Amino acid sequence: MKQTKTLTAISVLALSHLMTQSTAFASSSSDIQTKLKWSWSTSVFHPESNQVMAAPIVVQLNDDNGDGKIDEKDVADIIVVTFEGNKYANGGYIRALSGVDGSELWSYSNGGVIADARYAPAAADLDGDGLIEIVSTSALTPYINILDHQGNIKKQLLKSASGWRSVGDIALADINGDGNIEILAADGVYSYESGLLFSHDWAPSSIAFDSNGDGQREVFANGTLYQNNGAYLWQYQANDTVWFSSVANLDGDDKPELVVSVPASLSTPENSEIAVLEHDGSVKWRVNNLSNPGGSVQAVSSFLGKPSSSATTVDAQSAVYGYTDWAHQQRVLAENHQLAIRSGAVVDAIGANSQNMIGGSGGSLSTIDTSKVRAIDVTYGKNKYTWKYGVLEMSFTLDNGAKVTVGSKDSAFTYLGLEWKTKTVPYLGVEWRTKTVSYWFFGWHTKQVAYLAPVWKEKTIPYAVPVTLSKSTTVRYDIPQGSQLLGMNVWSKEKHLFKHKQQVNAVQFLVGKVTADQSHMGIVYAGYYAVDMYDAQGNKVWSVANDDLNSGKIGVSAYDFTGDGIDEVLVQDRLRMRILDGKTGRVMGIIANSSGTLWEYPVVADLEGNNNASLIMVANDYDRESQVNHGVFVYESANPSKPWRNATRIWNQYAFNFSDINANGTIPTDAQPSWLTHNSFRSATIRVPLK
Repeated sequence: MKQTKTLTAISVLALSHLMTQSTAFASSSSDIQTKLKWSWSTSVFHPESNQVMAAPIVVQLNDDNGDGKIDEKDVADIIVVTFEGNKYANGGYIRALSGVDGSELWSYSNGGVIADARYAPAAADLDGDGLIEIVSTSALTPYINILDHQGNIKKQLLKSASGWRSVGDIALADINGDGNIEILAADGVYSYESGLLFSHDWAPSSIAFDSNGDGQREVFANGTLYQNNGAYLWQYQANDTVWFSSVANLDGDDKPELVVSVPASLSTPENSEIAVLEHDGSVKWRVNNLSNPGGSVQAVSSFLGKPSSSATTVDAQSAVYGYTDWAHQQRVLAENHQLAIRSGAVVDAIGANSQNMIGGSGGSLSTIDTSKVRAIDVTYGKNKYTWKYGVLEMSFTLDNGAKVTVGSKDSAFTYLGLEWKTKTVPYLGVEWRTKTVSYWFFGWHTKQVAYLAPVWKEKTIPYAVPVTLSKSTTVRYDIPQGSQLLGMNVWSKEKHLFKHKQQVNAVQFLVGKVTADQSHMGIVYAGYYAVDMYDAQGNKVWSVANDDLNSGKIGVSAYDFTGDGIDEVLVQDRLRMRILDGKTGRVMGIIANSSGTLWEYPVVADLEGNNNASLIMVANDYDRESQVNHGVFVYESANPSKPWRNATRIWNQYAFNFSDINANGTIPTDAQPSWLTHNSFRSATIRVPLK
């Protein structure tokens, strides 16, 4: 069903309920205008199951263009869990809706699959076959169910717990980088291949991230950080259950901060809080907001301004290693902590990226993560192949003890020479000694007399031996404590005719600190009474009234609708969905939409892949105080001249961020730290990482 009403045209019922809270923030024609693209509200298959509560997910499930492949050329689809009446605790049916028009994709010949209707499933290509699998569970089944892209159960994993302790929002990650995907469930962590890896206390919404930079991802569940083998690392001491969490860079260093929500309950507001933890669990700041208890899942993004570039401060530099005569010097600073190096027999070129190199064009390309370097052993000397002088090898020692070597010291020029050594040899010599003798002089007497005696002695003599000598020198440079490698001064002689014969002639290491201005970063979450925005230091920026007396945990998400580099906030409550200005909280649009509210949130995704995104919302009207609509509603921009650009095409799980999923639905084996790339959590906005 199509309609052309704008976002500001809401129902009379919703408007009468909203007037007292929203008059000061009324939308205008200059704000975000939407029109309904399509909706789903009933089905031939179990039509009574038409209520939707859990947040939707977006993945590619079918071949829309008929080319025989399911890929980025097809329209992305939407997965939801529907339930009957107010029976969400009893579970509901997983449904797949076409992103084209909302039609159902599955035949349900298997009778349908039941999933918990309160928590979002997750989806990804778990086995590398190029097709999406969906992971869900229910309090009524002893299994985690893995469905194929057609809605059939493909695999089941026996759960560690049962009942309500076994259900929560599902997350997917490769936590140990071995290519096998792990499932983060409410009762533990499971391998897709082998089942339970370790169990833990009930956790409604877990996340995975590399807290300490060792290349292994840890699991944060209900306030506790676990190693990927289940070993305990630390626990945040809260007065109630830690429900929701996010990861971000809020202070400009290379380590992640963890944002946690402790909703508690309306009757125990003193126990509810939002807090930011350092990667080691220490508390950076925490807020107990008695005027707005509760606490939902957070969205973290550039709400308060446009991201700015990091500031690099060079505090010190090493000696110069190599040969600078007749060589041209250029400074090379790492981009996003990465240096590009071309090398083979020698170090050929160094640059901030592969397109901007100082030196020659030979060798193969590799990259060095400068933030992890603790020492460099640099070898410089004469190249035995070209007889030219330069940097032959650099061996980088990383903070985990691993070494990355570029070039080769074996390329050093060698020659036969003499090396002076010493040895000890015996010889026959003499030395003065004394002895006692007797003599007669009016009686016997004794006296000491000296005499020369032959003795064997030793002496050290020099001698020369033939040896193979190298015209090279190896020196170690240790990165000072508290600093990191920022880049290098690089010397290279210009050879315009023979670019491939150029090499790096000398280097000088630059060390210091990288600081980022994080004043643009905001953390938004909702409680029982309001939506609150905090800055990176824990100061409340704004608060907008919200109606969520049911749960106090209604979710939020983020997207830059206007394309100005600043995300807006998406939040729904019992009778409406609002788009709020990230900087001020001003309401930029309202859509009438009802829910009994748990912890769901709207999702933005580019379904068609045409760089014009859609806004996806779920609704239910079982509650007499929240009766506007039910089902799934997809909106688009009502203004063709203002499309919604640069949105993700996939939203595969409740704990969505760009580092945890590839665009083709696969899970990254070597996920990049989200806080050092896009630095957002539960935001649909695709951003180019800052240099």
